[in-house]
Amino acid sequence: MAKEFPEYFRDLKESLKSDNEAVAQLSRRLIRATNWFIVDSNYGNRKDNVSRISEKKPKIWLNILIKCLDTSKTPRSEQAIYFLKKIISENIIGNMESNFIFNFFYNDNNYYGLEVPIVLSAITSIMQYNPTPCRGIRSNPSENHVKCQMWSKIFSDAFSDFNPVWELNHLFSGNSKRDFGRSDFAAIFITESNTPFVFFITEFEVDRFERHKDDIVVLAEGAFELNKIISSRGRFFPEDILEIRLHLALVNNTHITFGSIRPELNFEKTLLYYIYDRDLCSYELNTGDKMQDIINVIKLISYLKQVVCEDGYRIKRLITESKTNSHCMGNCYSTNILPKLPKRAERSIQKKTAYTPKKRRVLLHDDFN
Repeated sequence: MAKEFPEYFRDLKESLKSDNEAVAQLSRRLIRATNWFIVDSNYGNRKDNVSRISEKKPKIWLNILIKCLDTSKTPRSEQAIYFLKKIISENIIGNMESNFIFNFFYNDNNYYGLEVPIVLSAITSIMQYNPTPCRGIRSNPSENHVKCQMWSKIFSDAFSDFNPVWELNHLFSGNSKRDFGRSDFAAIFITESNTPFVFFITEFEVDRFERHKDDIVVLAEGAFELNKIISSRGRFFPEDILEIRLHLALVNNTHITFGSIRPELNFEKTLLYYIYDRDLCSYELNTGDKMQDIINVIKLISYLKQVVCEDGYRIKRLITESKTNSHCMGNCYSTNILPKLPKRAERSIQKKTAYTPKKRRVLLHDDFN
């Protein structure tokens, strides 16, 4: 990797000397990611040039949601109804008329309609969430508490068209018990041959430090799963695989940050590596303002459905087409150009401080080998 990207490693090496701990910490993280052939898109101007459908403004069925909340009599349902009416009146979120004929003839392409059950479930999770300390006063809620009360319904409902999996194992080197990784949550689809393919991976923590304890873990799992997706095709056209994206999310308590990794070929077209687009967007679901929390969760669901799920469908079509068009002719490549990834999974960082003290930092050689 150092020979392929000398300028990239030189920039990272300079950043290691920075007096700003956040900058130096990020550089150490990105150097570690190069073991998995991952390069940060912010270095070397490697922005995502593949055209994507612009994210539309979410739109909800206000009248139906109000009826459901009013009849359910769940805690804070009246407060939720008040906030929904205010959000619609201020045109923050679009409103779909409950009249089917009206929607059929006056469908606005600038909006993305969200299903009532998904939105209702998410709003209920937001309104009823109670961050109960797990170790007494002033302590954080446990990771399992946050998963169950806040995130379980949101993720499971958003990926209902696929297979949502909690605690998914990634077998990096076969069936070894030592060399597997485990994602807190993943969205997958299963082919007719019962082969699972992952397109979304999430890791959780509750410490609220600047650096997530699983930031390298999720990158390693993403690179491994992308290798698996591309290798399943045997031979492939570059324009097919360069359009896929595997999405990653780091959840810290009630805050979620999205990123993605995508394949790219080197200039000589002899090696495939992965570009990491970090901090694409983020959402906080417990701001202290319930109205803002409802807005954020609706926008979160819209992002999951419009962006993440659409890339999931794109990968699914790629896998399906590879089975029907097995004979690749012309300018296509074999799996020989895939990166040779490590066979041992990355482990979570166990930390008690926001930044690693200098005496405990891993020494990095000048050649980064």
